[in-house]
Amino acid sequence: MELPAEPSVAVLPDDGATGSVGLAQVAAFGLILFPAAQGPVFHARIMDSFTKAGIEVRIVQEATRALTMLSLVSAGLGAALLPRSIRRLDFEGTRYAEIKDATLPTLSLAVIARRRPQPPVVRRVWQVFSED
Repeated sequence: MELPAEPSVAVLPDDGATGSVGLAQVAAFGLILFPAAQGPVFHARIMDSFTKAGIEVRIVQEATRALTMLSLVSAGLGAALLPRSIRRLDFEGTRYAEIKDATLPTLSLAVIARRRPQPPVVRRVWQVFSED
């Protein structure tokens, strides 16, 4: 089953601010990103978004899991770009912000499960990703 493609949101250290941010604001924190080998095309598209905007960004930390990225952001080590559904996690020390001046690549996800019987967890995952 294919899930709807998700836009990215910025995950920033919680500084009490609200509202959307620009790519330059994300870059100022330094970027926490997954390793290029984990998703080379998606990684390249994210980096290209900064290049096209004329913004130099440096990767300050790599992490293979979203929860690790959230922890690093919470510790003030940088900012991350993650799928919008991550907002469902209320992770202390972080805030989520839409990107106001750029369109970042969307992330497509898929779930493979038996047709029948479908475990409740599969149905719930579909519901979570389908809600917005």
